Amino acid sequence: MQSDIGDPLGMDADRAASAIVDVAVADMAGAIRLISIEKGHDPRDFALMPFGGAGPLHAVAIARELGLPRVLVPRFPGLTSALGCVMADVRHDFVQTVNQPLAGIDRAEIDAILADQRDRARAAGG
Repeated sequence: MQSDIGDPLGMDADRAASAIVDVAVADMAGAIRLISIEKGHDPRDFALMPFGGAGPLHAVAIARELGLPRVLVPRFPGLTSALGCVMADVRHDFVQTVNQPLAGIDRAEIDAILADQRDRARAAGG
């Protein structure tokens, strides 16, 4: 931690670790803010319910960052996370990056990529 992160940033290991947590909290708060605002909601009108193994660990810092009035931690936050996995709709994403200028892409190459994605989706039951 010290040699890889702290020294290049001019920090001791404790400060570097704290900075990493600060960035993680800011990213999580930003994601909550973005999703809430997209749906027309002000996050400050809601309580935060963290789940998963580490959700409650960061909950107070996230709530402070967002100006949320309260945090409601379920008794078994890990089980809440697992329940979400069990209840969520099954979804498969098939993505292929083609890293070249659009003018240089061959139509046959695109057709082959799309055919492969279609075959993979059918094999996955889609």
